[in-house]
Amino acid sequence: MSNLYYHESILAELGISSDTVKIMKQGLKRTSYRAIVNWLTKYKPNADASNLEKVKGLLETFYHLCQVEEWHKAKSIIFTQLNTNINIQNTNELYWQLGIWGNFSQQIRLLNQILNKLDNETDLICLNMLGITNRKLGNYQKAIEIFERTLSIIRQIRDQKKEAAVLCNLGNLYRDLGEFQKAIEFHSQSLSICREIKDLRRQGICFGNLGIAYRDLCQYSEAIKLQQKYLEIARSFKDEQYESIALNDLGVTYVSMGEYKKSIEIYEKCLVISQKYKDRRQEIFCLSNMALAYSYMGKFSQAINLQKKALSFAKEIEDKRSEGNALIGLGIAYHQAKEYVEATKNYKSGLEITRGIKNLSGEIEALIGLGNITYSLGKYEESIAHNRQALEIARNLKNLRQEAITLKNLGRTYHCLGNYNQALEYLQTSLTIAIKILDRGTEVEVRKSLAELHHKTNQPKLAREECEQALQIARELNTPLVQECEALLQKIENEEVNQSE
Repeated sequence: MSNLYYHESILAELGISSDTVKIMKQGLKRTSYRAIVNWLTKYKPNADASNLEKVKGLLETFYHLCQVEEWHKAKSIIFTQLNTNINIQNTNELYWQLGIWGNFSQQIRLLNQILNKLDNETDLICLNMLGITNRKLGNYQKAIEIFERTLSIIRQIRDQKKEAAVLCNLGNLYRDLGEFQKAIEFHSQSLSICREIKDLRRQGICFGNLGIAYRDLCQYSEAIKLQQKYLEIARSFKDEQYESIALNDLGVTYVSMGEYKKSIEIYEKCLVISQKYKDRRQEIFCLSNMALAYSYMGKFSQAINLQKKALSFAKEIEDKRSEGNALIGLGIAYHQAKEYVEATKNYKSGLEITRGIKNLSGEIEALIGLGNITYSLGKYEESIAHNRQALEIARNLKNLRQEAITLKNLGRTYHCLGNYNQALEYLQTSLTIAIKILDRGTEVEVRKSLAELHHKTNQPKLAREECEQALQIARELNTPLVQECEALLQKIENEEVNQSE
């Protein structure tokens, strides 16, 4: 990425040159224009400079144009197409790339500078990006406020296509918060509008998002049905990149169902498409998801190699968010392979990156990973410390799903320490949240942990009741926990018989 832009062409588009500056009257505008010429002609970043340093000339040009209220020219700067190796439509503009590189504060500053200065169309682009960025940063309530404002503007100008897109963004945000039913409501509203305006392409996206929400609710048959509709629509357009996204979502659902071989077959198709179009970001998603499937199958070397490849590509395109996710994925693979030193190293590296770009949701995942590692090693106090940090962030984000998971982890750890009252409190709170948000995957794990706790504290009736409920849910979800619950129930029942004799 040594040459991200061509300064000569940009000066020509702006209608600025050294000659025009010379004949201008003394004042702020001449000073600003002279600075722009200098930044775009004399500033030469080092070859190994960061991407932010490489586009510093553009950024300084933008701020100088804003200083003299040349808003249209300033807008053209942030929409400058950069020469990157990311082959994704409409994401090479300067304002998009700042987010990909993890420079969110700079990105937000640019967008806020131009907001309310031109027209509704520009404002909607800025608001949409501000909403997306705040979502990435975990500022979910702020993102909701931005998209609600966006929705108000769109409804005033009666643009149904844009309205459907914003409703979709709101649905994704409520999914992040663990409010899956609310997510379904927004995606359903979006789908209704898309049907009304006969926007088949966006209908497919709505089906895909609804499928993800139903997957979160562990309603896998409904999720598969909706995602198959998405795939059918994608294929009807003969757009392979669009099809690849639909396939990737479907693959994640099959992983959730424990159908790992089927998911790998799907990811391999995704991979062929992403490589064909040199779509590095989609390739990273495919590799990471395929790695998780291999990891759950116990094929750890394949999982580790795939995550390493995903990590390499993330570094290549300088996508900090994907880099952090790949490191956390590597941590998971090494952990499952019982290579605890490597797992810890990767979780810590992932934590450093997620904190650096303020990816709070990713930070929680890294902390949970470290909590799981230290739990496996019997370092219970350290595990509690990691999970407490994760819990605090989850509560600040109002992310109910991650809150339930960290509470569950704290409960099992206090159980191991023999602090049964504290363990019970955490597990019951986790169960309440899991039931509230219909997170049945977490619910079955919590009920199993409660059954173990009641069994340990010699409360066989309560232990059996929780274990029976856990087993029923596990069977409905067809998860690997079925065998563990059956074994635990048998143990509880055997002890009940022995005590009665």
